[in-house]
Amino acid sequence: MAASPEPEEIVPDFRLPASTGHELELGSFLGKVPILFVFLDPGASRDRELLAVLNERLREFGEQRSQVLVVMRITAGETTQISEEDDLAVPILADANGGMARDFGLEREGGSAAFVADRTGKLVRRFHPLPDDDPRRAARAAERDHVRFAPSIRLLPRTRRVQERGSVLTVNSSR
Repeated sequence: MAASPEPEEIVPDFRLPASTGHELELGSFLGKVPILFVFLDPGASRDRELLAVLNERLREFGEQRSQVLVVMRITAGETTQISEEDDLAVPILADANGGMARDFGLEREGGSAAFVADRTGKLVRRFHPLPDDDPRRAARAAERDHVRFAPSIRLLPRTRRVQERGSVLTVNSSR
């Protein structure tokens, strides 16, 4: 299994089919927008709720000139089916064999995690695991931290200090 990318490292490259009907790859976003990668389990009702909330808030992410990419361990056909059934605009990447999840250091099939990369593709924040409480609260916290951390690499030293103390980075949703 690959180790999870550390702050300031470039997130793993990918090229996967998406619910949009196209293949998406990291290079399409580099130099343009920060990316929030959200790894969700399609079988978990809480994750499906979080997917709906991310979709509801997609415009807010767009206003911040950032991209949300949901990654699920399902086939391309299943991403399209979920997207159509739930009327989703948020792109879902089909990670059928789990390769992208492994590249991000996620060894379990299930479980939720999120990673924020800046415009250059450098990791600036990770949330693993995502908070287990309210999906709306988790989405708000991820959006707040995504907006706060992704646009500026200046914030990396703060992220690095948390890592050096050996803490797991999690969403601070107490605000």
